Amino acid sequence: MRLKYLKTKIVPITLVFVMLLQSCSIYKKTPVTLDEAAKANSKVLVERTNKEKFKLKKIENIDGKYLGIKKVKGETVSIQLDEKDIQSIRVLDKSKSTVATVFLVVGSAILITAVIIAATFDLNFGGLGGMN
Repeated sequence: MRLKYLKTKIVPITLVFVMLLQSCSIYKKTPVTLDEAAKANSKVLVERTNKEKFKLKKIENIDGKYLGIKKVKGETVSIQLDEKDIQSIRVLDKSKSTVATVFLVVGSAILITAVIIAATFDLNFGGLGGMN
C-alpha cells in the first residue's frame, strides 16, 4: 500500500523540483551602467526613477540605442531604455542564484520527505507501538 501511495506522488514531486530549480534569481548589489549591462548579456533588474522595478532577459545596444529584451506571454518584446529614466541596473549574480536554488531544492526535498513519512507513518505497525 505504501509503495502504491509513493508511486502516485512521484510525478507531482518531480514537477515541484523542476519549478524550484528555475525560481531563484539573485542580483548583484552594485549597480552597473547600461553599457556594462549590455556587455554582461544576462538577466538584469532595472529600477526606474519612479521606483518601478522590472526584470529583463538582457539589454542590447543597437545603433547607440539601448533595448531591454523581455518575454511577455511567450513573445519576445523590446523596450527602449532611456538613461535619464533609470535609477539603477543590477546584473544577475549567477553563482549566488545557483547556490540559493540548490539550498531551496534540498530544503524542499527534506520537508517533502518529512511530510510523506509523517503521512504514511503507521502507529500500529512499526511505529511507536499502539495500545492493544
